[in-house]
Amino acid sequence: MLRLKEIRQEKGLKQLQLANLINVSIQTISGYETGYAQPPIDILIKIADALETTTDNLLGRTNDVGLVEIHNELTQDQQELLSLYNKMSFQDKNQLLGFAKALVY
Repeated sequence: MLRLKEIRQEKGLKQLQLANLINVSIQTISGYETGYAQPPIDILIKIADALETTTDNLLGRTNDVGLVEIHNELTQDQQELLSLYNKMSFQDKNQLLGFAKALVY
């Protein structure tokens, strides 16, 4: 991730703040900034949204930040559920999905 650190610092965010915004660890952010790890596309999109920039700008493909509008159509409850879900282990996620399906069907 060539420009993550630069853009994060331009926005005045610490690594921990960005990590909290996208629900990953500070070590994960550090790994992305040093090139030790590459974010999957879903995390890349979350980073771009959190930094109000484009994925192309993060990847160094363009310097044109442009205006980025984020449309979050989730309710507060949905956002909270998604945040909690993202923090769960793989096993807990599967268990929760099974429970939710049982409630619906």
